[in-house]
Amino acid sequence: MVDIPRVTWLKNSPIKHGWLKAILFIICFLGFGFVVHLILYIFGGEIIIPVLRVLDLFSGAKWYYREWVTIALTNPFSALFWVWIFHKIINKQSFISLGLKLSGYKDDFIEGLLLGFGLTGLGFGVLYVF
Repeated sequence: MVDIPRVTWLKNSPIKHGWLKAILFIICFLGFGFVVHLILYIFGGEIIIPVLRVLDLFSGAKWYYREWVTIALTNPFSALFWVWIFHKIINKQSFISLGLKLSGYKDDFIEGLLLGFGLTGLGFGVLYVF
């Protein structure tokens, strides 16, 4: 019998019922997102229409931008809200434990930004030329 080496750097035990938590998160995220987008679409005209005017997207031919702008503005807040709720209440861990601190990772952060913008620019350039 071969001994399997144990991981010693992992301090926390695996998440109990992780698959159930993931399914619950997806259901809550999609359901909440749908409800928020529906409410903003129906009652949020006073919020979305000025944004569309600033972006110069408010015309009869481009009315589908209203839905897109509504989703684009609310999706990050909805995602952050549900990640915070699940991490704080379900997993009972601090929000900082997600690894969002940048101290000590400045060089990696700058390198990642430059690489991301560079690859995006390269892809755009290739698609534009061909």
